[in-house]
Amino acid sequence: MRTQLKNMAIIGAVLLSTTAIPTNAMVETGGYNRELRTVGMVKAIDANGDHKVTHDEYIDYYKIVFDEMDTNHNDFIDGKEWIGLRGEQEISVATGGYSRALRTHEMMRAKDTNHDGKVSRDEFFNYHEAYFKTIDKAGTGKIDAQNWLRRQTHN
Repeated sequence: MRTQLKNMAIIGAVLLSTTAIPTNAMVETGGYNRELRTVGMVKAIDANGDHKVTHDEYIDYYKIVFDEMDTNHNDFIDGKEWIGLRGEQEISVATGGYSRALRTHEMMRAKDTNHDGKVSRDEFFNYHEAYFKTIDKAGTGKIDAQNWLRRQTHN
């Protein structure tokens, strides 16, 4: 009986340790959230300039970001590509602060859900889909600038 309880405790611990990270914990990584939720990033993502970020604009934006980071164009971003070459870390369609916050080992680990040391296109977009949903609480597929910035201004 004691051995069975011990085995059950071990199995339970293993199962808990492999559970997916909750969306809110996933997106609260260092300065990433702070740097993404800025006026500069709204302007970068809002392609039509209507002061709203639509789901389509958001996904199109992250297609550009992924393609820019995937320098060898193999649909994976490895550690060297993720961090970027010294002096070449800035992403052309992002603010400097956001580029630096994104290009950290911590953010790569958050997006590398299968822990193989690289981020696939699917892993990258799954992460960003989940992030968009945390901001688009109403589920409308668009976020106005006020709601995009709300977490920054604590309103």
